[in-house]
Amino acid sequence: MGALRLPPTLKLDVATNTTVQADRLVLLVIDDLHIWKGRVDQAKAIARDVVMKLGAQASMAVIFTSREGGTQVTQDRSELLAAIDGMTARQSFRRPHQGFLKQTAAYVDPEDPKFMAKKFDAMNTAQKALLQEYEDNLQYLKTLQDAATMLVREDQRRKAFVILSEGMSIDAAFAGGGASHLVEMVSQGAQSSALPTNRTMTAAGMDATRDSFDMLRRANVALYAIDPRGKVRPEDMMLESWPPPDCAVCNNPVDIPGPAERVASREDSQFAWENPVRLAQEQLRLTTEAAGGFAITDTNDFTGGVNRILDDLDHYYLLGFYPTDTSNPKATHVVGLTVPAHPEYTIRFRRGFTVDAPPPPLKSKDPLLELATSVMPRSDLPMHLTAQPLAGIDKKSKVSVALVITAPVGQMKESDAKLRDDVTYQVMVIDEKKAKVTEREGRAASFTLSARDASKPEPDTVTYQIPMTIELNPGRYQLRASALSK
Repeated sequence: MGALRLPPTLKLDVATNTTVQADRLVLLVIDDLHIWKGRVDQAKAIARDVVMKLGAQASMAVIFTSREGGTQVTQDRSELLAAIDGMTARQSFRRPHQGFLKQTAAYVDPEDPKFMAKKFDAMNTAQKALLQEYEDNLQYLKTLQDAATMLVREDQRRKAFVILSEGMSIDAAFAGGGASHLVEMVSQGAQSSALPTNRTMTAAGMDATRDSFDMLRRANVALYAIDPRGKVRPEDMMLESWPPPDCAVCNNPVDIPGPAERVASREDSQFAWENPVRLAQEQLRLTTEAAGGFAITDTNDFTGGVNRILDDLDHYYLLGFYPTDTSNPKATHVVGLTVPAHPEYTIRFRRGFTVDAPPPPLKSKDPLLELATSVMPRSDLPMHLTAQPLAGIDKKSKVSVALVITAPVGQMKESDAKLRDDVTYQVMVIDEKKAKVTEREGRAASFTLSARDASKPEPDTVTYQIPMTIELNPGRYQLRASALSK
């Protein structure tokens, strides 16, 4: 008889650090700032598929680029699915956001007698149109950077971000002049002074791109993307690129092509740098490849795309090496990887590194606190934590908590044949609404165990339970347990 399969919508009251989910972390980043509101149902369906397939084999969290909603890292898929159900797509138009354009205005004839007034109106219109897109783009990159920062200390786990996004449209001059070069360099940790210059992309945009990639590299995170717009046919291109930007090709205002001309130029050209949809798809492809992953774009086979990501997470090699020169901690080192016997293979890897200093130590010197605040659980001491709410007194409820620890018999056995262990442990209660710790239950205990029947062979491990009761006000809480065994 196989293991009992619980439905993913069932809320869990048991957590453990011994399952396969404890060794793999997947963050589902839903870019609600860059998803058109008319595609919210499709985006939700894709996100649910990611949770159902990847969540069974990984600890997961849902993060929104708007920073509204989302979850903590959890093995409880019901929490993830509930967050997805509450998603709201926030892009009001189908055209992709423009990527970090400088706020310049459309062309105004200098011979026009109302030149100044029209110029002011054009500047004002351009600023209003671009400001929100600009801030959304920065927020998108900042979300990736902040999420990766949490994982810098988690060095021994398989970590991945799956981004659900429609991408950003890098402007024609930048994309044609070196978008791939920029992504290649930021994936290697290049400094701003070494990045290619561009007449339309702002320094803040270039810095944000570099910083987000730098943190993904340091945290050793593989990056995948799924574009919920699906297959975009040539006949659909005008609709997907509408309305045109108020500041289209601002720095070259002469002979600006109309939507129909842009569609024709895209489908007749190998690169088609003026098409915002193709540029957004290319941006997703370049950024994910630079971070060791790939993008699922321009296809309606979302199920196949999620299966590809799952297969990629299941099959990989971990290669280690020592850099030959560590004298300059700011130097960028380029990495190349080939399989000489199979030149036809596609190899995904991070393109470079810098010799970074180790992460600074935590401010707290409490080892139990350090264990409990880690994003991923340590598994060297197998534990289970169960929680059951009970009736309480007045407004408070009692929560019956049981911490179950499994320890090796060989390390506990002493000369008198009895098993002894000294344990310090704590349970941390986190108020999810206030996002802060409300209570910590910490204690120490000594255990002496003996066999009921000495004639029977000893097991390899022994399990013992530590019960406790916590009183809490009504609310939503996350419980985290940590323990140290002698």
